[in-house]
Amino acid sequence: MEREDPKDDVLKNFLEIISARKLIIIIGFLSVLITSAVSIYYMPSAYRSSTRIIINMPPVPKGDSPYLADLKSSIFFVNNQKEIIQSQRIYEQVVRDLHLQDVLGTPSLSRRLLRKIFNINTDPFEEAMDTLYQITSVDVIRGTNMIQITAYSNSSVLSSKIANAIALTYINYINPLFSNKVQDIYKSANSDFKLAEERLRIAQDKLSEFGQRENAVSLMSIESEIAEQRKKLAEYQSQYEKTQDTIKNIENGILLIPSSSTGKASDEEGALLAPEENPAVRQLSLELKKAMDDLQNARSRYTENHPDVRRLSDRVKSLKEELSRQRKLDAPPPRRKPAAAPKPVQPNTQRVLDGLKMKEERLSEQMQEVKRNLKRLMRNAFTLANLTKEVNDREREYLMLREQLVNVRMINSDETRKEENIKVIEPARPAIYPDYKKKMTLGAIAFILSIVFSLGLAFIAEYTDDSFRNRDDAARYLNLPVLGVIPPISRKVLNGGKEY
Repeated sequence: MEREDPKDDVLKNFLEIISARKLIIIIGFLSVLITSAVSIYYMPSAYRSSTRIIINMPPVPKGDSPYLADLKSSIFFVNNQKEIIQSQRIYEQVVRDLHLQDVLGTPSLSRRLLRKIFNINTDPFEEAMDTLYQITSVDVIRGTNMIQITAYSNSSVLSSKIANAIALTYINYINPLFSNKVQDIYKSANSDFKLAEERLRIAQDKLSEFGQRENAVSLMSIESEIAEQRKKLAEYQSQYEKTQDTIKNIENGILLIPSSSTGKASDEEGALLAPEENPAVRQLSLELKKAMDDLQNARSRYTENHPDVRRLSDRVKSLKEELSRQRKLDAPPPRRKPAAAPKPVQPNTQRVLDGLKMKEERLSEQMQEVKRNLKRLMRNAFTLANLTKEVNDREREYLMLREQLVNVRMINSDETRKEENIKVIEPARPAIYPDYKKKMTLGAIAFILSIVFSLGLAFIAEYTDDSFRNRDDAARYLNLPVLGVIPPISRKVLNGGKEY
């Protein structure tokens, strides 16, 4: 024999209980449903009235102004307005205006019983506030900038008065608040604009004063002057190094000065070549002079590590060594004094040396002056760049704040202030018919509770009944085999067909 599924047993038992206790289920269901229906029928009718408010934004210009962002977020955020309408301040004013403490200040019988049990004493004004919160609702109409205020009451006139009073109280509160907010924003924007204007004026005065004091017209002129000074410094540096080399060559005897009494130097450096008797020495001297000139030109154009500079330096060095060696090989002329006797310095040579040294000192002073000018120009360029940047930044700030001030001034105009940004577009009117939604909802709840209550009574009756209704109950609970079953016999059969 196949074993039955436990789920089938549970369902079978459930259906058996319902079938066996159907009378209890029907009586319980009808009793609860009829009682609920009578209570709902005699319940006082509630009238529903609604008013609608629209929130119109003024012509706020486009832009990223922090003032406009603050205005939009604080005034025209609809969810914020919903919370303001439901605030205690608005509701207290409505209770005072309509004297609702005389109408709604008396609690219901159930509330009076609860407060008497828990020993709670409330003021009629607080009771009216609590009741007002229960009979009103504020909802944002989806996809719009409108808010709907709904009030429920046993009187259609009272419900319309409450809805309209809440709307008007909110409008009278929020419109002055909006106007004050715009005034504060305008004052703040105007103050920031004046401060930016003053900063711009100070920056421009500093730039003008610096330009007059340092004779700095623009960065381009200073950069041009710096380039000229650098070029001049390079020329002085070249002449200075050339003069130093010439002095060293004269002192070392590489270059000779004519010694005739009538001979004069063609320039401050004197004669660079002496009338040597040996043609080889004269040729070496000419090559050395040309190599030194090439070296000076290369140094003025390149650095010391440049290949041309190093090549010319090595050539000058080798020519000097070759010239010195060649002069040592040449025998001195017979008219010269012995080598041991010192050769006096010729007056012409000394005069040329003195002139070259004076020129060296003058070039050194000129180089120092150019370096000082370069430092001053670099400092002026840096200062001028900073002052120009500050003026540009202040000017951008000034223009931005001026535009924001113009935008806020548009909102703060007299025409904009005269317009009502928040107003009632659909006032509440007394309802002709009561609102049956609440009764229908209570009826649906009563129907569901009737079913639950009747089924609960059936299961309670089933599990509290200890009698055996069939042979299966006897076999299951007594654990004994069933020998026979006596069917039900009516009284008429027992009495021979006569029923007493």
